[in-house]
Amino acid sequence: MIIGITGFICSGKEEISKIFVEKYGFIKKSFGDEVRKEATKRGIELTRDNLQNLGNLLRVEEGKEVWARRIIDSLETGKSYVIEGFRNLNDELPFRELEGFVLIGIHASDEIRMKRFLERKREGDPLTEEDFKRIDATDRGNDQDPDYGQRSEDVYAQRDYEISNEGTLEDLRGEVERVMGEMKS
Repeated sequence: MIIGITGFICSGKEEISKIFVEKYGFIKKSFGDEVRKEATKRGIELTRDNLQNLGNLLRVEEGKEVWARRIIDSLETGKSYVIEGFRNLNDELPFRELEGFVLIGIHASDEIRMKRFLERKREGDPLTEEDFKRIDATDRGNDQDPDYGQRSEDVYAQRDYEISNEGTLEDLRGEVERVMGEMKS
């Protein structure tokens, strides 16, 4: 089984991935990790803007599905994966060709996501409410090329299942269990 995770910034993509790894034994892969590896190889500072720009640039240079293909090429048959961070339809489409792929969208309100963003202080992230709003708009697809840019809103619309992450970590675990039950039935 291959589970894709999509959602907007600070909706809880990393937390849900951890649950799939810890509770169900999935192997985690991440679009963001792939972009960070490439940035490190090129000596590019790991800021959010630099990573987004590099991700978009490689879609232009190496093909719209470059990030999906890199991840798919690393998958081993017969293993279960959780793939975190789908942000462009060209990330999703190659996975739709794979047997057993489902896309889960994780949702949290703008207020909750902004609070998480300001509290997490991830390296390379700006730290103001205005920055969050700008980054969130870019991630959703505002002023982004549909083929090569960030388009999280488009990907989210393609989800097979939805999980709410507006409560506690225990609530999130319950949501994952609910969706796993739905997938098995």
